[in-house]
Amino acid sequence: MRRGGIGFHPGKTREGEAADGWPGVYLDAEIEKSMLPPKRSEIHTGSRVLIVEKHNQASGTLTEGIVQRILTKSPSHPHGIKVMLVNGKVGRVQVLVT
Repeated sequence: MRRGGIGFHPGKTREGEAADGWPGVYLDAEIEKSMLPPKRSEIHTGSRVLIVEKHNQASGTLTEGIVQRILTKSPSHPHGIKVMLVNGKVGRVQVLVT
């Protein structure tokens, strides 16, 4: 299943390494269909988020972290707002973790 250039693994909802060997977080296909990336106004320094890094766009693997900097200047982006996490990883925000 493809959405906005990002592939997700349908049917996998656990964190960590899945049975197919891919690390990370996977979203159920039904959840993924209804999701739109959050707007810049919803993301703040210190927010806990799930991002997709450039090298993981094809697999859709999400990485959890805390926002250090917001890199995208526009109020929204179809593939997600680009951020840098406190661990230095850069990617586009797909989900705000509550």
